[in-house]
Amino acid sequence: MSKKAAVGLCGSLLTNLTAFLSGAWFDVSLIGGAFEKVAYALPFIHAVDLVRAIVAEDFSAIFPHLYVVIGYATVLFSLSIFVFKYKIQKN
Repeated sequence: MSKKAAVGLCGSLLTNLTAFLSGAWFDVSLIGGAFEKVAYALPFIHAVDLVRAIVAEDFSAIFPHLYVVIGYATVLFSLSIFVFKYKIQKN
């Protein structure tokens, strides 16, 4: 398998995994258990629920999901800055 094919396969698997964990295709509570706990620990389901609340104009339901999505974005953005600075100083 070539490197491009491996990257493409990995990308498609990650895309499908995030779609499963986001609840975009089905309600995650139907599976329940550990799958539901993992899904709610990640930002994907919160992003989908945020968009659903915006489309439904349910403004009281927007903010809990918005806080989670902004929190994940802030943490990952900060982490990427630190990793970038470390790599630049290392080289």
